[in-house]
Amino acid sequence: MNFELDEVAAELAGVTETTLDRLLPPETVAGETHEELGYSPQAWQELLAAGLAESFLPESAGGFGAGETALAAVLTSVGAHGDLVPALPVTLGLLPLLRYGAEPYAELISAVTAGEALLTAAIREPGGARVSDVTTVAESTADGVRLSGAKSHVLYAASARAILVPARTGADVELFVVDPQAAGVSINEMPTPSQVPAYTITLTNVPAGASLGVEAARYLDLLAQLGLAASTAGGLAAAIRVTSEHISMREQFGRKIAQFQAVAMQMADAYLPSRMLDNLLRAASWQLETGDWDAAAQALVAAELMITDHVRTAFANCLHVSGATGLDRDFPLHRYFTNYLATTHVLGGHEAALDRAGDLALERI
Repeated sequence: MNFELDEVAAELAGVTETTLDRLLPPETVAGETHEELGYSPQAWQELLAAGLAESFLPESAGGFGAGETALAAVLTSVGAHGDLVPALPVTLGLLPLLRYGAEPYAELISAVTAGEALLTAAIREPGGARVSDVTTVAESTADGVRLSGAKSHVLYAASARAILVPARTGADVELFVVDPQAAGVSINEMPTPSQVPAYTITLTNVPAGASLGVEAARYLDLLAQLGLAASTAGGLAAAIRVTSEHISMREQFGRKIAQFQAVAMQMADAYLPSRMLDNLLRAASWQLETGDWDAAAQALVAAELMITDHVRTAFANCLHVSGATGLDRDFPLHRYFTNYLATTHVLGGHEAALDRAGDLALERI
């Protein structure tokens, strides 16, 4: 059995890592240089110039047909660099469009891959409702489809060219594309623990494009879980790395604190969840790419349970043994930790993950 990334995924992961290592070193991740936009325009444009977004286009459109394993690898690297490029929201919007609506939105896709526009997706509603549980309604009228409802935790909504919005059409949930500048759209900044811009959106009789379908909505739901898990995996790995560097240099009582047994045990307790999350992420991305969505859903729920429980302990251990430098904005550990907290808010915490696991179990009965 081969657990290595395929050639395209490995190449994309390598390009992302090399580019972000050069443009977003630890001191930049820790700093406040990119607070105004929430990301580094230079790093984002260089990734796009290297073909990051275009690689997900089908080969017939000049891409490499990169799939979910490549996406997970890329977003893990982005998470390890503080999520200082908008790869997560853009890919959550781009991949469903490529799979379910490429032709009608060819101009939008071209603008996004060229770096001329941002794209995002509304994956949660106030109260934590997921894509499958949305209350936003899509109503067919003489003038086309109109959406009404509310969304929360929408990344980069204020600067996006378009937003993918799941909405209910009777018993089903379908996926629509909305222009954030359209009449009836209200966008308000949403306070979160991290520095990544997030917004709440209110939709009042808002015109939408043709539906991308029910399957597209489910795909977005799974893709969002995958993206959040990948970002968290990268952030945790980076947190462990910078913490390990710190304890290997700091001395107490004439010894490096990394040599103390209690410290070593706490770091081991951080490392194990990191490896387990990596394994779940690799399994889920491969299952999603090969079309086994039910298996992917189970792996992703397991990842959510890990993120909202053991990963929290892992971050707490990093904060503890580093002397709480993670609470200081001058250290990169702070950004990794606050990004993690923002992700747990989107996921709804451990009880929400347990509820989701229970729902999946009931579906199998």
